[in-house]
Order: sequence, then structure tokens, then C-alpha cells
Amino acid sequence: MAAPLVEGFDSLREVFADRRRKTTRTLSVVAPAPMLSGALREPIIQFREAHPSVKLTLIDQRSRTARQVIENAGADIAIIGVAAGDAPLPQFEMWPLAWYPFHLLCQKSHPLAKVRRITLSEIVKHPLVLSPADSSSHRQVRHVFEQAGLAERMNVTMSATQRGLLLSYVTIGFGIAIGTSAASVKLSKPVDGEVELFMRDVTSLLGQEEVFLIRRKGRHDLPHVRVFREMMLRSFGKG
Repeated sequence: MAAPLVEGFDSLREVFADRRRKTTRTLSVVAPAPMLSGALREPIIQFREAHPSVKLTLIDQRSRTARQVIENAGADIAIIGVAAGDAPLPQFEMWPLAWYPFHLLCQKSHPLAKVRRITLSEIVKHPLVLSPADSSSHRQVRHVFEQAGLAERMNVTMSATQRGLLLSYVTIGFGIAIGTSAASVKLSKPVDGEVELFMRDVTSLLGQEEVFLIRRKGRHDLPHVRVFREMMLRSFGKG
């Protein structure tokens, strides 16, 4: 209950210094790499062009670590995914940005590419290539399998932080991939000798991952931080 009041008092010094223009205006944003390399690129470019005097720092961290960074005052704003089953986050103000569907990726010759109706019990029979355990997409996949009583049968053969790495191991048959980062990957046409991949929407089984913009509750907004947040919301159609 007291935390937002403490945050408010702590941030007053920054507000006064900013109004007196006694400090360099800074803005730090922490977010997972797929967001920084994808949906955040355009609003970040626009902000830098409109506010060249603001020292903008970007921090690449997966969702759970990004949350810890902003909790420890290591950033002004975080963009994080929130998985089904995650605990509430009452210490933050949160603005929803987007929903990302879950997809399954496998070789085109894989049995899961051919079945008409796919189920969790069919998926869990095969090795899985997932994002790291502290990512929101991995947490949601595991939560869904736990709810179905299938978590102990999950065989995660690889955790991949990069989408390209994930796809390359699916190509060699190391496992099937499930995640939301793959949803933005346009599968290229294979060249001679390469295995063709197949993408399948599994939203009906795994739901969607919601992405939020968050900040510590109770903090006073500096003008340039508020401008960035509003620009970000508009870029996602939320402004």
C-alpha cells in the first residue's frame, strides 16, 4: 500500500530537476529482443528523431528479467509479455499493447503437419524447441500443459533465444517449435536441399500472449517519458 506513495516522493526530485533543466533528460526502456527488433523499432526511431536531446537507452532482457529490472529502478519503462497463470502485478501501472497468437512450427513432412485436428496430447509426444524458461511464451506453454496434466511428459530438447536458431533446429528435425516469436517470421521458400517448414496456428489450444507497457506505480511522469509512452501506445493502435 505504501509503495506507490514512496515512489511518488522519490520521483519528485527528478521532476524538480527536470523543470529546472539541471540534468540531462534520459529514458531507459527494457524489453525482450523480439520486441526490440520488431514492433518497437518504428516508434523508437520516431522518438529519437523528434527528441534528439534525450539520451535513450535500450536494454534487451526477457520478460521476467525485464520486470525485475524495472522493479529495481533499472529502467523507466518495460515492455513485457504476461503469460496465462502469471501472478498479478499490483506494483505496476500497465497498458495493454498487443495480443500475439501461438504457432507451431515443424517440418512439412512431420506428422503434426498432416493431422486435421491437433491436440495437446499429440503435441506432447514430440520433442519441443521453446524459448527460454523465463520467457512469457515458455511460461504460458508450460502452464497450459500443466492445466491439462501433461507437463511431466514435456520433452524440451532445446531452449533458443533467437528465432533464427530456433528455426534452424526445427529444420534439422531436432524438435517442433511452439511460441509467439515465430508468429512474425515469414517462412522463406527453401532452396535446393533444404527442408520445407510448416507453420500452424495453435491459438485454440494455447491461447494468446498479451504484451504490456509497464512502469512502477506512483511515479511522477517526466514529460519526455510520457511522450514516449503515448507514442508507443499510438503505434500499437491504443492511443
